[in-house]
Amino acid sequence: MKDKATKKRFTELRLDFGKEVVITGMNLDKKGQLVFFDQNGNKLDPELIEAGIAYRRSSGKIKSLNRHKPDTKKIILNQAKALTKYNWLFAVDTNTKTNGADKISISVSINVNYSISNETWDAKIDKVDAIVFKNSIIPAELFGWMDLIHRIVNAPDYSKALSVGIITDYEIDKLNLYNSRKISLYQDKYLPENIEFIYASADTGMDFPANKLIRFCDNKAKEIFRTVDLSNFSSKPNKGFV
Repeated sequence: MKDKATKKRFTELRLDFGKEVVITGMNLDKKGQLVFFDQNGNKLDPELIEAGIAYRRSSGKIKSLNRHKPDTKKIILNQAKALTKYNWLFAVDTNTKTNGADKISISVSINVNYSISNETWDAKIDKVDAIVFKNSIIPAELFGWMDLIHRIVNAPDYSKALSVGIITDYEIDKLNLYNSRKISLYQDKYLPENIEFIYASADTGMDFPANKLIRFCDNKAKEIFRTVDLSNFSSKPNKGFV
């Protein structure tokens, strides 16, 4: 689905200050940083914040193009700029097809070299990985997430000091909960402290880097499906690392 020129975009903000506050002012400075103030003119820092771009559909429902988690002390609304905070940036998308009694899934992930200069962003895909699995005992997209996270934290040059971002188009309304470790990914497995999810829609917003990258993963999974003989897969479920 393509954006229509008549769809006016707006900024979405979800804030949690951890207590009741009165916001009497806010300012977006020349660096693109958003600051909130209380009734005494003091700066207010939220405990949690989620920012994104959206538009209203003809039905009246809101369609989110993307969402990210800005630093609470340095609130950058521009997602293209916000992505530069990550030392490692990935995107992952999983597609599933039914073949008889089996559900075959393909999860594609990419490692991205990302930078921005003079308001122009540049994203170079460094590596593309794909896994094919069937009859996952957990949601296929979640299996794709956990496979990628498993590979990230077990990489030889991985360190907890690194800031890692993962772009996804899954579980949009739970991503902030995963990012704040308020809920687990699966059973007792939580998102590592130095890894964050970033939401981007794969079907719209192609002028944003995160959206283009998740679209690449989606298209690559579809491309692989066109070349894979689904009859080669048995009906035994994957257990993986869950």
